[in-house]
Amino acid sequence: MISRLLGPTALAVGLLFGGSVQADTSLEPRLSEMMPKAAESILNDVIQVGEVWIAVGDRGTILRSTDVDHWTQIGTPVQAMLTKVRFLNDKRGWAVGHDGTILETDDAGLTWRMIHSDTALGKPLYDILFVNEKTGFVVGANAMMKRTDDGGKTWEQFE
Repeated sequence: MISRLLGPTALAVGLLFGGSVQADTSLEPRLSEMMPKAAESILNDVIQVGEVWIAVGDRGTILRSTDVDHWTQIGTPVQAMLTKVRFLNDKRGWAVGHDGTILETDDAGLTWRMIHSDTALGKPLYDILFVNEKTGFVVGANAMMKRTDDGGKTWEQFE
């Protein structure tokens, strides 16, 4: 288990020099890593927003393109698998994913901030839809559906 978390090289170096190897076992979200081949990673959704394309996927990956031939990875505050991305208009959008992750942008996907995460529950969100700036819905595993009426600051179970 530790070798999967740290990688075989880190484990070997730690053991070789007699040090102890400590794995980070917290469930707190971690910043995404900038990957040289992010455009070749697992991607789950892509959307056109005005003249820009946004794709989301594995390890918190968000890619942005203006020509669909060249993609730029955008840093995110999570490493959770992202499953869906949607926009209300050319600037304001959201991405959802595993661990109850909801990310938000208001600059056409140039920057993203986390507005919700539930790592303790660990269930994925599969889709999000905002009908206006304040009212939105998310759906996830086990027939979970939540609603917000304050732009995503709070989410209530929808029945």
